[in-house]
Amino acid sequence: MTSYLVRRAIQSFFLLWLVSALFFTFQRLTPGGPQAYLVDPRLSEGDKERLAEDWGLHEPIHLQYFKWVSHVVRGDLGRSFQDRRPVTEKILERLPNTLYLSAASLFLGLLGIPLGVWAAVNRNRFPDHLVRLTTVVVNAVPDWWLGLMLLILTASYLKIFPLSGMYTIGQDSLPDRLWHLILPAVVGATNGLIAYARIIRSEMLETLGQDYVRTARSKGLRERTVLYRHALRNSLIPVATGIGPTITGLVGGSVVYERVFSWPGIGRLMYDAAIQRDYPVAMGLFFVFTILVILGLLISDVAYVVADPRVRLE
Repeated sequence: MTSYLVRRAIQSFFLLWLVSALFFTFQRLTPGGPQAYLVDPRLSEGDKERLAEDWGLHEPIHLQYFKWVSHVVRGDLGRSFQDRRPVTEKILERLPNTLYLSAASLFLGLLGIPLGVWAAVNRNRFPDHLVRLTTVVVNAVPDWWLGLMLLILTASYLKIFPLSGMYTIGQDSLPDRLWHLILPAVVGATNGLIAYARIIRSEMLETLGQDYVRTARSKGLRERTVLYRHALRNSLIPVATGIGPTITGLVGGSVVYERVFSWPGIGRLMYDAAIQRDYPVAMGLFFVFTILVILGLLISDVAYVVADPRVRLE
């Protein structure tokens, strides 16, 4: 395991370097990049020269990139074009909110596991048909549209949930934060819940027909023991491999969820940076997103080993 983790760390380092280099290059070469600020008629020639010097725009791209990397290794991601605040400070201010929402969405998404078991145990009966129909319908609905419909129905008409934000101003408390969390977490959980329900149903149907399950039943074991200790444990292996992609999907999808629900996380910060052409913030966020994706894939590999002891990471 140790040698595998070391090897993955080295691979992740080169992957992070390659992705960041490509993104930095495309950002600089794309029309409307940072150099577009230098043609702003509101700026004097002196201001333009000062900005070009600060951003190193007169230097070759590879020198600009290595200069940016030298600052990154010291924890300096630059300063925002909009408010001149350190990018690292702005990201650290928003990152916990995104992780909070992603963790809640992941937890709700895991409820697809008991749904899949319920459907498999009641194959071709009402619970099975209900789960299959629901997953198909919800899977056909875009996340952003589902979020907007839930806001209109439950927040605007029924007044059950708040319309936006992470908490009520002047009433910041744990119940209030949980009240604001429900809708965005439910929307964020839909993809994982549907995927896990389908996978577990399929795997359970296959596993329940195996010889070792029939042997366990013939020994007189309780049905609950047969289902959860023997059948479900082996059915969880595909779910373990999907944990990493689910985490990366939640992080990447935060741009949509946080925009719809006005959630103050890094996804919304990324959207604002793209609209405002705040390139230092966008580059810093892309760097953070890449790290989170790499960590998610590593978690998936480790979870696979935990779910299947026969696998060894060498």
